Amino acid sequence: MTYLLVGGISFIVDFGVLVTCRTGLGLPVWAATTAAYWAGFAVNFTLQRTRTFAATGPLRPQLWRYGVLVLANYLGTLAIVDAASKTHFGYAVGKVLAVMVFIVVNYLVYGRWVFIDRSEPVRER
Repeated sequence: MTYLLVGGISFIVDFGVLVTCRTGLGLPVWAATTAAYWAGFAVNFTLQRTRTFAATGPLRPQLWRYGVLVLANYLGTLAIVDAASKTHFGYAVGKVLAVMVFIVVNYLVYGRWVFIDRSEPVRER
């Protein structure tokens, strides 16, 4: 439940920045999506690490693995939002679709790869 709550908070930040940048500032879709994405992921990393997964171990390796995941998510999100913006669905629907895809993917990857402490032996769960 915490994962979804943190994700919801991150999504609100992300979506709010996207709409503000696109509608309020008139930025191109790719620039608005980029700004929103990084704002949302900064909030997400901090809260997922400290609240959802209560991660232990060194921050740097977890941040590096998270960065790899962010890059993959970013490229996927950019592709989905751009494709949707070229249809009658629009950029906002594209953003929601991207979030839906990456909610599942990220949960699995966070728990199995990003927020694990590799300095300790792996324990059976």
